[in-house]
Amino acid sequence: MPATKLFSGVFTAIVTPFQQNGSLDLSAFSKLVDHQLAQGIDGIVVCGSTGEGMTLTDGERATLVECCVKQVAGKIPIIAGAGHSNTSIACTLQKQMGDLGAAATLHVTPWYNKPPQEGLFRHYQAIAAVNDLPIILYNIPSRTGCDLAPATILRLAKEFPSIVGLKESNLDPIRLQTLLSELKKIRPDFSVLSGEDGFILPLLAMGGQGVICVSSNLAPKTVCDMVQAYRQGQLDKAQTIADRLASLAALMFFRTNPIPVKSALHLGGYLQNSFRLPLCPLNDEDMGHLKSQLQSEGWL
Repeated sequence: MPATKLFSGVFTAIVTPFQQNGSLDLSAFSKLVDHQLAQGIDGIVVCGSTGEGMTLTDGERATLVECCVKQVAGKIPIIAGAGHSNTSIACTLQKQMGDLGAAATLHVTPWYNKPPQEGLFRHYQAIAAVNDLPIILYNIPSRTGCDLAPATILRLAKEFPSIVGLKESNLDPIRLQTLLSELKKIRPDFSVLSGEDGFILPLLAMGGQGVICVSSNLAPKTVCDMVQAYRQGQLDKAQTIADRLASLAALMFFRTNPIPVKSALHLGGYLQNSFRLPLCPLNDEDMGHLKSQLQSEGWL
């Protein structure tokens, strides 16, 4: 089952390292990107939720995307987080990310506003009108307070060729299987990626294309090996890897993402233990628990 779509496989939702004074740590960021490339990742998502994108200035977002695009030099696609609850700002970000050379943008549904489905359709319609840069929809109701309905996803996929994929975190199996079946009829080139680290194999089995992943910040090769094993028909191997990754995924979400994954990378010597408010470091007890578990499971 070889991958034939551009946006297929394992895309790391990369963290954003900060100095202790709160500024970007571009040296640490560059090392993280190098590590992802060396471990065979299929793509990188910059400035998403895991990258604390909502706390970045426009200038910082541009700097990170530009640095990442230059560093990977076309080896893998870079997807830039460009979502915003203000449609006008989302459109501005869409143009900016295209100018910076991103392969695609990731646009989360507008948060807090709780728009109706017609409002969500018009939001993405406006973004698609900006340029031809591929757009990946991002549906995560637990964070945004609204759910991008399957009918709206199908309508967008049918009407706008530049809307090429979906990162889905509403993983009701019946709803998802129905959506995948309908998408296959109208847009066989449309990619559906898991928004949950623990749902990679089930989504692949349903006909999805991969994952935008948090755990792969720490274990990119292991996640890629699991997906490759599945695609090669080595189902026992894929399941064995999935069993090991399940506990890592649970650890990465035992507190609000991206606090655990950044803490794990700090323990591994990749970056400083620095966050942007309103996120903050783990307390001593939680950090001790994380360290103990990562060490006992061989991740550190």
